Amino acid sequence: MDELAEYVFYEFLNVKILNMIKENIKLLKSDPFKYAREKLGKDKYGNSMFSIEVTGDIRMLYSVDSINCIVFI
Repeated sequence: MDELAEYVFYEFLNVKILNMIKENIKLLKSDPFKYAREKLGKDKYGNSMFSIEVTGDIRMLYSVDSINCIVFI
């Protein structure tokens, strides 16, 4: 999670976008399946992949393993 936070902080300098990403992370932590917008197939480990929209141009991609651990890509 620390690596993700560091990447997001340096990549997206706009505070509004940072807050939107933070809110989406909170939603995904509560229920990664409920807020998924589209199923993208499987990752290299066979886990289901999904995306969630942050803005019209920015989407977060993630996969979920058998114990609901979210992996950001």
